[in-house]
Amino acid sequence: MKKFLFLLIPLFFILSCGKDNTTKDIFKGEDLTPSKTIGKVGNYWDLKARGFDISGKVTVESNEEGVTVFEADVPSIEEKLGEITYKGQKISGDSPMIFRAKISTNTIATFDYGSTNDDDPFVLVKFDGKKGDKYTHVSDGKTTVREITNDKFEVEAFGWIIKAFEITETVPDNTIIMSLNGKDFNISKVVYLVNHRFGPVLVRFYAKGSEGWPIITIDALNTNCDTKG
Repeated sequence: MKKFLFLLIPLFFILSCGKDNTTKDIFKGEDLTPSKTIGKVGNYWDLKARGFDISGKVTVESNEEGVTVFEADVPSIEEKLGEITYKGQKISGDSPMIFRAKISTNTIATFDYGSTNDDDPFVLVKFDGKKGDKYTHVSDGKTTVREITNDKFEVEAFGWIIKAFEITETVPDNTIIMSLNGKDFNISKVVYLVNHRFGPVLVRFYAKGSEGWPIITIDALNTNCDTKG
């Protein structure tokens, strides 16, 4: 479940268009000072899954040179959602769960859903990016693509109307399988909303055959994160 929660955040809780994301200098010249980023130790987000009795909290536990460790406490998530597999392996339902990302004032990059390889970050968003920018990651011969599909998305969150980056992630076939109410869903797309000031706002999961409707949506209901505060 550690890896799965990384999908729910990442994030919920990041190269130029068309280049492979394994390039190591994607943070070159960027400010990694934890207190200036959403990766400040002590920052937290309260989460809720729409239509499911699932809620939890994600907290920043540590940050060393931008490499940020998050702890997610989401009780009974496997019990509520059913079995989840990633790359053919069942994901356990341990709680709390640990996941990692690298964060600067401009960039959020995830590691391969639980990987501890700091040489292989996958860009989620660059806040100086524009609509149409793409970030790619290759794992086990399969390519995942993240694209900024809207750089001025307006959404109500945390008591404000805020602008967020909408990032659409195309997931390779049979990479993530969710079982909901006894039915298996092959996740084909994940959509994230991320704000430069408050961090993750929302994530939606889409599956093959879901006819354009997300099978589950996770909202950030509350946060103490405010990089302008």
